[in-house]
Amino acid sequence: MRNLYAISIIAVLLAPVLAAVHMVTIKNFSFQPQEVDIKPGDQVTWTNNDIIDHTVVSNDGTSFASSNLATGQSFSFTFKTAATLPYHCSIHPFMLGTVKAA
Repeated sequence: MRNLYAISIIAVLLAPVLAAVHMVTIKNFSFQPQEVDIKPGDQVTWTNNDIIDHTVVSNDGTSFASSNLATGQSFSFTFKTAATLPYHCSIHPFMLGTVKAA
């Protein structure tokens, strides 16, 4: 029983260390890469390298949403559960992307 408890504590402490950060660049009115495959607990950071403001908003409207990102600004979100979440730029709705956390 003690070993199971110790393993659980170690797993909880290591979880943030094992999480990865995935980068998405906003450039030329597109998300690059357009699709990101991650694991639950990983973080995605979008950085606007375009010459105009953009946003990053989940299509469901509730999972995540950035404010307007000016050139050089970033937005990060940690995906805590398994899900496939399509997203878009609310200023330019033709800009589409998907995060698959599995």
